[in-house]
Amino acid sequence: MERAHSFKFHRDYSYILDRNFPYLLFFPGRGSAKKYWSDVYSFPVGIKYFPHNCNEIDIVNIHNFIHNLIFFMDFQTFPTEAEFVTAATNFIAKICGEKQGDVHIALSGGGTPKPIYEALGKRDDIDFSRVIFWQVDERHVSEYEPNLELRSKLNKIMIFDTLIDSVKHNLRGFRSFNTERPIEEALQVYEKDLEEIQESGFDLVLLGIGSDGHTASLFPHSPALHEQHRLVAHTTTDVFDVRDRLTITFPLILKSKNLAVLMKGKDKKDIVREWVKGDKTVDELPAKGILGHEGLVVFFGDY
Repeated sequence: MERAHSFKFHRDYSYILDRNFPYLLFFPGRGSAKKYWSDVYSFPVGIKYFPHNCNEIDIVNIHNFIHNLIFFMDFQTFPTEAEFVTAATNFIAKICGEKQGDVHIALSGGGTPKPIYEALGKRDDIDFSRVIFWQVDERHVSEYEPNLELRSKLNKIMIFDTLIDSVKHNLRGFRSFNTERPIEEALQVYEKDLEEIQESGFDLVLLGIGSDGHTASLFPHSPALHEQHRLVAHTTTDVFDVRDRLTITFPLILKSKNLAVLMKGKDKKDIVREWVKGDKTVDELPAKGILGHEGLVVFFGDY
């Protein structure tokens, strides 16, 4: 069986180039530029040469890209779902075990984390009496919506069914958006709850990245991408189901001690390439906003 791979970009860069995501990383490798990058990052640059003359390269952008990539991303790949789920749940359990006092974890919705939440609810090595789960984002749909298909898309229902219901007798708490309220009122109530961790930040935020580059419910060109003060925002999408969304914002996400991105599927490799290597802005690809976070780890199911 193919072995799961775990590596830090600053340690096993040649492995990444040659074996895993050969399109992610390119270094200028001619003359003084090669020496410059070698001196800055203390390793021999030039395993794969940048195909153009160094004068054509925007050195500032490359410097920022390499700085974000090499120092602040732990990228782990797994050939099977079982290994993907086990690694992610082990990571969450480790954070819970290491923290003294209450542990605050923000959960995203979607299909990717469902098996992880199911496995997490079966762990007997986590003291859930110290764990408070929060929502990263939600669709603004009533829990009493008569359209069952719409109601089933609520993230909190998925989270409850796969995780909360299994640990509810021991769990310290689950904080969620109240979608029975009007949008602005729902935001205000949740933001008030979030004041509990506003100063310390979450211990962990679990995120995904959509095919359009969104993370949480922060979509391309949304004004919420530039929010500097509020912890939550109302966003809209015309690409995915349920137009109105409620989401936490970058000021709160980036304050978290740890960020874990959960992705799977070979069709996601293109968005990974754009996310890490591409020159799109945060407005164009919102997940760019988390690159550079010191506690960023990516779990990628390559199957």
